Amino acid sequence: MDDVTAPDWRAPRPLGSRGPSVTGLGLGTAPIGNMFAGVSDEDALATVDAAWDGGIRYFDTAPLYGHGASERRLGHALSSRPRDEYVLATKVGRVLDPAGTDRPETIFRDVGDLDPHFDYSRDAVLRSLEESLIRLRADRVDVVLVHDPDLHEDDALTHAFPTPGCGSWEDRASGFGPGSPAGTTWCSTAGSRGNGRSQSHRPSMSRRMRASPTRAFVRRRSRS
Repeated sequence: MDDVTAPDWRAPRPLGSRGPSVTGLGLGTAPIGNMFAGVSDEDALATVDAAWDGGIRYFDTAPLYGHGASERRLGHALSSRPRDEYVLATKVGRVLDPAGTDRPETIFRDVGDLDPHFDYSRDAVLRSLEESLIRLRADRVDVVLVHDPDLHEDDALTHAFPTPGCGSWEDRASGFGPGSPAGTTWCSTAGSRGNGRSQSHRPSMSRRMRASPTRAFVRRRSRS
């Protein structure tokens, strides 16, 4: 039997080969960002509560999901939970800006007045993380995924993966958030053809973020 569906799936295990410890099942929160159909705040909260009550302690989101709605709803649902009892993942590679008159198509409904656009620059990555922390009501995120790097591979490799700091490609990554102790945040790819490489970083400061060097893992996943 696959260890994800085994009776002990609630037991912590490393995410990837060297990642933080997570439950065998996690909750992806694109659907509570109104993916394909609108979801009420009450149903979004009930979804996260049901996952928690069922034993899930790994939660994945992104600015793209609902154009910020998923992060806001997940942050609200987890705000009363002990922060050290779950692993929180979000993504960089897109930033949210005020929508213009010619809005792009989206699979998300009721998205409000913000639209995402690709930006893998260092400043955009730091801005994206800072805004995610605010929406998530969190002092840190435990996993940072570079979203869809295969769509803009050169920019992602040149700018997003080395942020914050510089160095050669090694098996290391950085933590993000003023509450990030060393060993908590892991950087990898979220896309259909992620290159699976992690970056050696040195600590750097943004207004709300501290980077803490630690070991990293390699992860590939389908784009959503």
